[in-house]
Amino acid sequence: MERPDLALAAPTRPTRGPWFTRDVLGQPVLLKRLIMTSVNLAFYPIFRWRHPLTLHGAEHLKGLPPRGVLFISNHQTYFTDAIAMHQAFSAALSGRAEVNGAPGYTLRPHTGMFYVAARETMASGWIPRLLASGGAICVDRSWKEGETVVQRGVDLTGFSDIGRALSQGWVINFPQGTTRPFAPGRLGVAHIIRAFRPVVVPVVVEGFREAFGKTGLEMWRRGRPVSLRFKPPLELPHDAPPSELLSAVMDAIEQSEAYRPTPSGDDPTER
Repeated sequence: MERPDLALAAPTRPTRGPWFTRDVLGQPVLLKRLIMTSVNLAFYPIFRWRHPLTLHGAEHLKGLPPRGVLFISNHQTYFTDAIAMHQAFSAALSGRAEVNGAPGYTLRPHTGMFYVAARETMASGWIPRLLASGGAICVDRSWKEGETVVQRGVDLTGFSDIGRALSQGWVINFPQGTTRPFAPGRLGVAHIIRAFRPVVVPVVVEGFREAFGKTGLEMWRRGRPVSLRFKPPLELPHDAPPSELLSAVMDAIEQSEAYRPTPSGDDPTER
């Protein structure tokens, strides 16, 4: 698959500090690798036995370009959705179509992965701060801080950081910016698509809220299966109006009104 050219002058190269090579966001790659490997190893038995993780559509990860890929997904927990996706990426790049076989891929983390996260979430404790060094692009949400509704301008630094991360690797974005099901999507994702013209891969996560709770760290919950469903890259007109792009994104991640369950519990997509 050929990747449309990013709207950037050239790929941004990692920089080399006095001790470590750093990625485009200034994170030491060695530290990032250690954190990602540790998280992979910690979650391998969880995703294999306690909350078995099933991948659907892993074949769509094969042949993706090494940079300029935007994964868009619904959001069920603060952290575990992104951890599971990284597990899937590491497995796929090691030639695996599932994550529950031999654990060798956990030692080869995909350090070119980044994910967009609310700044206040990643500063809420020592575990989030540690995970933030594993590829977080921290942004200030324009409509919400914690549980407080706010109104402020777009975080242009965060927007620029997303473009820089796309110039070096893969970026996970949660267009709703919240873990609440069927919350409205935010136009920021449409502006990312218009500005940087990435390959856009939809992902549907299922079962994570029930398995891990809202934070994604409630490991004591009763075991239940979880899944990631990767869809083929979207064919999007990158210059379409933001509202049109957002509508296509919300349909793709199955968070539009067309997918909202009916009061009777029927699947609206089967009517």
